[in-house]
Amino acid sequence: MCEKKDQFCDACRRADEEEIATDWCKSCSESLCRICAKCHKRSAASQNHELIPVSDKDTIPVAIENVVLCIDHNAPAKYLCVDHEEICCAECVCTKHRKCYQVDEIEKTVENLIQSGTLKILAQVIQKHNDVLIQAKTDGETTMRHIDETSDKISQESTDLRDKLVRHINDLVETHLDDLAKKVKGIKEKLAKFDETVTDRQLLMTHYSQILRDADKIPRPIFMQNYLKIKRQFKKVTCLCLIKPSVNLHSEASKQLSTILDTFRLEDVKEEVKSIPIGSIDLTCANMKLVCELPESAMKTLYEK
Repeated sequence: MCEKKDQFCDACRRADEEEIATDWCKSCSESLCRICAKCHKRSAASQNHELIPVSDKDTIPVAIENVVLCIDHNAPAKYLCVDHEEICCAECVCTKHRKCYQVDEIEKTVENLIQSGTLKILAQVIQKHNDVLIQAKTDGETTMRHIDETSDKISQESTDLRDKLVRHINDLVETHLDDLAKKVKGIKEKLAKFDETVTDRQLLMTHYSQILRDADKIPRPIFMQNYLKIKRQFKKVTCLCLIKPSVNLHSEASKQLSTILDTFRLEDVKEEVKSIPIGSIDLTCANMKLVCELPESAMKTLYEK
């Protein structure tokens, strides 16, 4: 009984399509639909392939199914051209490969590969390379985790520092505003005291002026007494130093805070990427050590070569 996957054309399935298979190619071991089977027979590379109804696939003996056919003559490939590393049939040996230096039987060649340990060595080399690939994948996953952790760390550090800067700036501004309020209060107290002194003197001058204007209304002796009193007091008042305060507020705080706004962007994140060939020796961090020095004659011979 055919497997479920053999019910559909393998060629169409590779194109994400599903067409019912009608034929089976013994050479390719693939199921083909009616259209693909027709194209298969017309193709120069597969025109000699044998197609059978897909329903007869399970009747093919395993030994026959495992036979490799020559692509040129549709005959069993029993020989290996060592020169071209190409399997071929008996007819190819007499035609296409008749001038080749070494053509061996496949059975004997495979047996020699097994007996000589060549297959075992190749398997070990492949396994070693696979181990390198596994390690490279593990290293890649480790690097990915490291990048994620480092990214989270940088992000957290930046966020924490931002919050710290905001708190620090708020504290600076609050201290600055407290200092400003204290200084404004002190200045206003001085200005109020000066204004009070000036007002008192204005009232006194108004009183003096009124007495002098009423000279005709006051008896002469009393006026003279007031006149002398005003003269003495005015002299004393004018001799008292009256200092007019001149106040100006100035602050560099806004200029200092503006330097933060002048920072248009933070420094770019720096990345260090190294390209190390898989399976090779990493000499990027190697230490060099002088083992010995060649004699001058040896160096001369080396340069001449």
